[in-house]
Amino acid sequence: MRRITVITAFITALALAGCANVNVTVKTDTATPRQDNITVIGGSDGPTSIYLAPESDKKENTDEAAKFLAGTWTAASQGYEYYGISQAMYYVRFSGMDIIYGHYKDKEFVPDHTDKATLIEPVSEGGYIIKAETEDGDKYTYRSAESDPDILECYSTWNEDEFSDHYHGGSSLSRLSNGNIPDQKGGISVKKSYKSDFGTYYELDDGTWMHDGRNYKYRLEITGRMNNAAKDSTFIYLSNIEDIPFDRAVMASGLSSNMADYFSPEEAVFIGWKE
Repeated sequence: MRRITVITAFITALALAGCANVNVTVKTDTATPRQDNITVIGGSDGPTSIYLAPESDKKENTDEAAKFLAGTWTAASQGYEYYGISQAMYYVRFSGMDIIYGHYKDKEFVPDHTDKATLIEPVSEGGYIIKAETEDGDKYTYRSAESDPDILECYSTWNEDEFSDHYHGGSSLSRLSNGNIPDQKGGISVKKSYKSDFGTYYELDDGTWMHDGRNYKYRLEITGRMNNAAKDSTFIYLSNIEDIPFDRAVMASGLSSNMADYFSPEEAVFIGWKE
């Protein structure tokens, strides 16, 4: 004989009944595993059945995701090359809900910073979708490519309807096999990474700097006072020019309509400001 346990409770559910009290009946049927997790919610529009995944299923899904994401992934864009050794812009490892960005030195993975995944779930065509957020609140998504589960396409949005306009090929990831782990012995590697208003840039352990795959000799903080300003402002550049005048730094930050006021990417790049 099937055994049915009925538990009746009253809850306040804003999402279901607009702040009204609704009667919730939970029916547990031990006849089949799926019936064990049927919740029947009764309201003004009639009963609604919801399947609640058991904890065992959730754990199994988590374990499968961990297996799929195991190992090291590498960004599509190349970072820099020293002593004939090429290294990607960054390498990535997944650990639970942590997305760990780092670099390799002496064949060892060295973490630089960590973002948090808010969702990891399988997609119907195979692979996974991962929605993540930076410490600054920037949202982005990794999604398995339909043609290759060893590639995670990157989109700078959580909204799948906007994917076509927010695809970042250089930030997409591919699975790295152990045989392809870079040998950075004797080379130059990342000392520290920094977040800016215009993307991440890197301090290398030889004292130079890198942004968007280009290397710069200097990081300049150029301070002065703009016309009619009440206080000083500081413009920050990565540069291969040792000295940049304040007026030029202001104009090249995006305030000039004359392209002659701007630097070429090989000369300098504006990465932010502070007051």
